[in-house]
Amino acid sequence: MSEKIVVVVGSIVSAGEYEPNYFWVIDFSNVPAEPPSPVQVLLPFQGSGCVVDCSGTLAAVGNSTGPGIVTIYDISDPAVPRYIGDTGAALSPEGYNFNGIGAISFYAGYVLAAEANGRRVALIEMGSLQSPDVYETGLDTLADVAIFGQYAVFCGTSVYKNAFQVANVNSNSDNYNLPSLQYAATTSFSDAVEYSPAFCDFDGVNAVFSDGTGVYVFGISDGTPTASPVVPSGGELAPLTSVTIAESQNAEGVYSGGVMTAWAGPGSQYVNLSFFKPPTPEANVFGTSASLGDLPNTYGSPNQNGAALKFSRTINGTSALLATAGVTQTASGVQEYVVSLFNVSTAYSHGHGSIDVTQQGQSAIVQLRSTLDATIGIATFYTFPVPPFPVPFPHRFEEL
Repeated sequence: MSEKIVVVVGSIVSAGEYEPNYFWVIDFSNVPAEPPSPVQVLLPFQGSGCVVDCSGTLAAVGNSTGPGIVTIYDISDPAVPRYIGDTGAALSPEGYNFNGIGAISFYAGYVLAAEANGRRVALIEMGSLQSPDVYETGLDTLADVAIFGQYAVFCGTSVYKNAFQVANVNSNSDNYNLPSLQYAATTSFSDAVEYSPAFCDFDGVNAVFSDGTGVYVFGISDGTPTASPVVPSGGELAPLTSVTIAESQNAEGVYSGGVMTAWAGPGSQYVNLSFFKPPTPEANVFGTSASLGDLPNTYGSPNQNGAALKFSRTINGTSALLATAGVTQTASGVQEYVVSLFNVSTAYSHGHGSIDVTQQGQSAIVQLRSTLDATIGIATFYTFPVPPFPVPFPHRFEEL
């Protein structure tokens, strides 16, 4: 039995010319013994970018422009990703198309996809790709989504304010095997910040939300978000390009009961991290930062597109294994993702602590067009050796 650590990387835009579209699958399982080898996967649909996420041995990819189509791939063998199926025109109920997919989140057997430049979400069950449930969020626009267990969280704008929303994922009374979304609460924050979209993430217990001016952590209980506003230390807060959240582990890998957040912004080569112990985060929050995988100013100033971040998660919870995709620019003007893997641990005692961020082996380099922003997913799973066939039998005992 061996553990697989697989990172998927895509790139998202809101407009552009259609051309062959692709994403990357990167196997970090043998790092640091071997450098990771990215595998480029061409999508069956043309577009100008895609959003990605993964869970276990499956990856979900959504077109960021054109007809909104979610495609599923088997990444159990990261060297040979395998097409499983797609939603086709199913995200076009009553003839009103999703105008691309703006954000996507994968948990267990379900994918949550947000309409690009729209206000609807689609909840897709892996056994019914052609029959997704489509819901109006009530927000004016959607920027990001995350699903984990019983709840889903969304963020975007509502009445000219950045907003965060929680939905309960319940079984559909008409079909017990399919879930439905029941909205519980919407919370508005600061006035919408131009060119600073909102972002969110959810670890099953706590959610993190960036409204373009700061980072906030919510405890989710009975579908109601209880705010614990946190302004993490360690770097500039606005604007941001990505946030993620995880349960925190100490140096021995034991969950510490704290909340770990990570975030990145444009024009920076660093990922910033913050940790606190509920219920009084203001009294014990502490932070640090780490390189996104490339030395500062190697090719001049960092590209303004920023970075994407995601903590690893399974159906059992999140872990402090962090994948990052930092965007840089080469001397010849070619834009690249520098994709890295970090292990994050904490030490904490009597209100004081530290965060240790250790890069796992070498980074992987993938190229992209100059107008694209990063989107990323990370999955961990175990593979089992296949027994030989036919199964060998022991030698017969000689007859007495």
